[in-house]
Amino acid sequence: SRDVAVGSRKIGTLVIKPSSADGEPRWRKYFDGACDLSGISLTSAHPSAVLFVPVGDRTFALTFGYGRHLLEVGTFEERFGLVVTLNCIREDSVRSLDRKSFDAISRHTREQGSREASLRDFGLDVEQDLLRAVTGVPGDESLGKTMTGIDALVTSVPIGLEELAALLQRYAEAFADDGYLTRFPWVEHVREVRERGQIELLDQQLASRIEQGERTRIWMAVPEIIDWTAVHGFRYVPGSRRGTLESDLHLDRFMAPRSGDGVLEPGALRRSKVQCIGDTDSAILDAWSVYDCLYGDLDDDGSRYLLNGSKWYRVQPTFYLRAMEEFKRIPAAAVQLADHWDGEIERDYNIRAAENDPELIRLDRELVRYGSSTSRFELCDLLSRKRHLIHVKRWGQSAPISHLCAQALNASQLLLEDDFREAVNRQLLADDYLPKARRDFVEADYEVVLAIISRSTKALNLPFFSVLNILAARRQLNAYGFRLSIAKIQTIAQPPDAGGGTPSP
Repeated sequence: SRDVAVGSRKIGTLVIKPSSADGEPRWRKYFDGACDLSGISLTSAHPSAVLFVPVGDRTFALTFGYGRHLLEVGTFEERFGLVVTLNCIREDSVRSLDRKSFDAISRHTREQGSREASLRDFGLDVEQDLLRAVTGVPGDESLGKTMTGIDALVTSVPIGLEELAALLQRYAEAFADDGYLTRFPWVEHVREVRERGQIELLDQQLASRIEQGERTRIWMAVPEIIDWTAVHGFRYVPGSRRGTLESDLHLDRFMAPRSGDGVLEPGALRRSKVQCIGDTDSAILDAWSVYDCLYGDLDDDGSRYLLNGSKWYRVQPTFYLRAMEEFKRIPAAAVQLADHWDGEIERDYNIRAAENDPELIRLDRELVRYGSSTSRFELCDLLSRKRHLIHVKRWGQSAPISHLCAQALNASQLLLEDDFREAVNRQLLADDYLPKARRDFVEADYEVVLAIISRSTKALNLPFFSVLNILAARRQLNAYGFRLSIAKIQTIAQPPDAGGGTPSP
């Protein structure tokens, strides 16, 4: 390390990780006359360096080359750059953004506009998208030509070392300002927890509640989309008796052989495995840690934390409560659906439901050819003669429910097209089942039903991100003119004459 000074005044400390490659870094000249770099090899084009500058009660770290890798994770302010950028840029000056979505496929995407625009112009869904980074033009050019913020702040300002502390002080003041919440209040709706110490505390609290039997808002689900037709069952390792398979994942059954073993440590949840066993040769189709299969909803000092997809998120309490209240107002479907047999796959359930109810028409896997020669679409799983478009999905983590919402939205949007309705009539239904003319098709006559299969005898307790998916789908369906309702399909033990298997088509 070397002191950096302007005249007799020390402004910071430069820490360097030298390298022996050829070349010299461009940032070397920035410290000419301010820092003695003799005796340090700077013959690499990309040596790592960090300049530490104290400003008030804070210390800024300015990185050069690959210097960011010298900073230990958890020692710097999370989202510092994002907050500063949002406070400094003009509302309509966004050039690019990074976001994480919680829709059918959880995606990390970066989008760049052809011109400056507002965040909403990028199609950001403030109810479902987690803003990770943003680039924009500040209102005051002395703060930078452009600013990019996530944890780090990246900008370019033509100043000398003597002006550095004053500029950093302005960034510190921007970080302390909560004015961005006035323009972008939704930014704080959901935040990913990435501080290691906080994650460890949440993991410990999760394990403690599981061990003490406080599992009302903690459950297990398959963490990936799987082909249930190929699945014979699941096995906990260690834990399941030899030859014993579970038809689905259940936290109580995972914990049953562990009762009395003492304190449950978070590490045990990561070491224990869930094996997905095939239905033909008992092969292991997939395997995950128990922690990967856990979904939780915890309160801690007035904050709400969610475990989803093996990551923790902090959810603003007012946003959480508002969303849950809106979800509760979604009506229950009037259509009556048969119970689901334990171990029965969705396809066989749909067949049986339609065979036992003359009001239902099974359209599951009945694809409509429409558009290009290779395009195939499914209208719904079950269609009632009272115009309920029923989409059936086994309860689980956020991903299957978001797929359910996506399927319902896509099918409903197609239903607005005259040619698609005609194709459905011609290929699957009677010629006059769906009105052919647009003027005769009344969207409000049709109700989209999200039918969710669940073992629990209580009300549906869906992951919060599934709730957000459903609310977003409801808003879009209402905009199309359709109604949305939810039906819970209860899983029950198979009747004695079922023979322990599943019905055949």
